[in-house]
Amino acid sequence: MTSGDAQAIGELSLAGAKILLKLYSTGKPLVAACTGHAYTIGALWLLACDTRIGEQGAYKFSMIETAMGMVLPDWAMEPLKARVNPTRFLPVVTQSATLDPAGAVDAGFLDRLVAEGEAIDAAVELAAELGKLPGKAYAGNKLVPRQQSLQIMTASLGL
Repeated sequence: MTSGDAQAIGELSLAGAKILLKLYSTGKPLVAACTGHAYTIGALWLLACDTRIGEQGAYKFSMIETAMGMVLPDWAMEPLKARVNPTRFLPVVTQSATLDPAGAVDAGFLDRLVAEGEAIDAAVELAAELGKLPGKAYAGNKLVPRQQSLQIMTASLGL
């Protein structure tokens, strides 16, 4: 992202954005296990998941675009507006604040913390529980409120 190669930056950004859109638009239960740092697209991918379980540790979370002189596109801004705690939005998105795992929970990037080495097992266990819920109802209750955001994200990506 800092190479100065506009074509490479654009291709990398588009690839990450397409993954984000796919995650954000799935009607299935989506549980993330975060076992390390989450900057920019990694943080956005967390926001696209229904439940995010992170590990305690010396990990950092940040949206660094302002610090890099970049303005976030609509496809990135929609999950941020939907999932980031409104009282943390300005410091996190506009001021590129760097968060520790507890701060990531407070800001809305994570839902809960577990001890180091336990996030994957906790996420698999929760995903199994959520997988027992009626799929059509889960998808409807998850995606109906996201329709406007999904339209904005799709249009922003030119898809």
